[in-house]
Amino acid sequence: MRHRLSDLKDDARATGVGQQMRFRRSVRDQIALLNEGRPLEAFDRYFDDDGVMLDNDKPFGRGKAACRAKQEPFISKARSIVGNITRCSLDVEKTICVFRNQSTFVDESGKRIEIDGIHWQRWSRGKIVEERYYRDQIMAERIAEGILEQGEELSDQPAAASIPKAIGEDQDVD
Repeated sequence: MRHRLSDLKDDARATGVGQQMRFRRSVRDQIALLNEGRPLEAFDRYFDDDGVMLDNDKPFGRGKAACRAKQEPFISKARSIVGNITRCSLDVEKTICVFRNQSTFVDESGKRIEIDGIHWQRWSRGKIVEERYYRDQIMAERIAEGILEQGEELSDQPAAASIPKAIGEDQDVD
């Protein structure tokens, strides 16, 4: 059976649209889990087995098991978690997601711990393959550079800015 070039282009475009819709749906689900105070469930569902994490552009972990092991002690001590994810934007062409996390944890002694950070995530095949977490002064610098204005709002309202480059082969992550 012969196909016209225009039919093949339509098929490719439909596949791309389907992937973009799945990406949006996965990000929405991840954000919902985080807002429900279920960060480990979100991590388990969406972090890639070979994913890498950076903290303020410094290596934090490589691989799902190693990254989870570093986060779990803090999260598992929480009596409660009140998720507060804001300012989520997407670059659906590059499968990049950026959001601000201003969640509150209450530890076993009742102490409230408020976090404030930016998550920059690169996705592939429905999983987060790279996550950069920015906090403190570096977060303020990234906000000033427009990191929260890149791509489109999750609500599909457009915005624009530059995207940090992905981890290269020459960068070590423990």
